[in-house]
Amino acid sequence: MEAYNPVYAILYAYFSEDEDVDDPEIYKIILSDYEFSVLPEPGCYEYPVFVLRGDEKMKNLFDAAMKAAATGADSFQIEKDGRTLKYTILETKQIDQALAAQYQTPQDIDWTDDELHTVIFYFKSNKCFRQKHHCTAYRARIKPKPEYEAFTDPTTVDVIHCDKCDKYFVTKEIFAAKGGSYQYYLSTEFDPSMSKRGRELALWASYYEDQNEIFDDFAQQTSINKDGYTTTKSATQRQRILRNFIDTGKHTETEIIQYFYEQYLDTGWHGDDATKKVRDDLKYVLDYCTQKKTIDAKLERP
Repeated sequence: MEAYNPVYAILYAYFSEDEDVDDPEIYKIILSDYEFSVLPEPGCYEYPVFVLRGDEKMKNLFDAAMKAAATGADSFQIEKDGRTLKYTILETKQIDQALAAQYQTPQDIDWTDDELHTVIFYFKSNKCFRQKHHCTAYRARIKPKPEYEAFTDPTTVDVIHCDKCDKYFVTKEIFAAKGGSYQYYLSTEFDPSMSKRGRELALWASYYEDQNEIFDDFAQQTSINKDGYTTTKSATQRQRILRNFIDTGKHTETEIIQYFYEQYLDTGWHGDDATKKVRDDLKYVLDYCTQKKTIDAKLERP
């Protein structure tokens, strides 16, 4: 299983208002899922600035910085408390190209030829995102299949192309908006791990009033859920279950983290309350595993 990497981009920047200062304070800005220990870096402010993707208070800053990293911009700015804060970027590292594609201006492509194009619907985090493949955003103009042309107009769809796998896929938001109507235009595929029931629910998702109920059904099909984990339980119960998974080896740290992202954090189908609980549980797992590794390392010393 591919190792989980919480970092989406690292930017080195300073406040643009310090442009004329001889030695402006340079900040190491880390766009990530959570904060972690990192050694001070020479030439930078003592502590890095963590901007967390799932923190609503940081959303504007995360989006502005990630868009700048994705597009190669030399600055970005946000509005805060009636002020405009502008940052000048000196260097950008570790850009998650899969996420970056979602911040780029889509390139137009024409799919109105006679070829039947295929897109892949993902409701869970896909391999391309997990392995951080280089991806490109496109806006495709498509026409309906011949059997639907009499009553279906051409349309456009935003797709992401994995440059490594040479496959096109659509985001969960696009699918939720359109649901089964894509069957009129495209050949569709699903994540191989999805059950037959899951695919049927997905195809007709747009016809259900409560989409949370549909996608909760996906989460309940996983082994971690079947082994007792659910956001309907209290924090104490959930964390006891997670500790048991790790201590007994029933589910590894990587498996749990991937489950959190695939079923909750990358989809958002389960609502704000469930998402917050899972983020709290993610932090608990990371802290617990870090503590265990520290203890194990001490025990191994002669």
